[in-house]
Amino acid sequence: MKNHHLEELSESYILDKTFALATVKSYKIAFKYYIMYLKENHIEYAKTSDVIRYRESRRALGHSTHYIYIQISALKGLYRYLRLNQKRLNLSVLYAFLNSYPRYILNPKRRIKD
Repeated sequence: MKNHHLEELSESYILDKTFALATVKSYKIAFKYYIMYLKENHIEYAKTSDVIRYRESRRALGHSTHYIYIQISALKGLYRYLRLNQKRLNLSVLYAFLNSYPRYILNPKRRIKD
């Protein structure tokens, strides 16, 4: 997969919000690695289980709990933005049914069983 539709959408999200400069930097990094993960795994529309696997892959790489929390928080905000702006951004109807990810995804210490 060469390009992913979330690349452009994540940029729109950052531009539409008023974030501090440090937050913009953190979110861009989070989105970059998340989109790379989606491309590598040929995932067009991520499910909750995909985000959990992404979180686990970050943990396996040795990232801190705090760092993983920031990344998942960025993704939660992005998906909420896409859900709320689905019509305005002319997105697939799939985005209209996105719920914010359940709270347990944000808990970086929680592990899933395969």
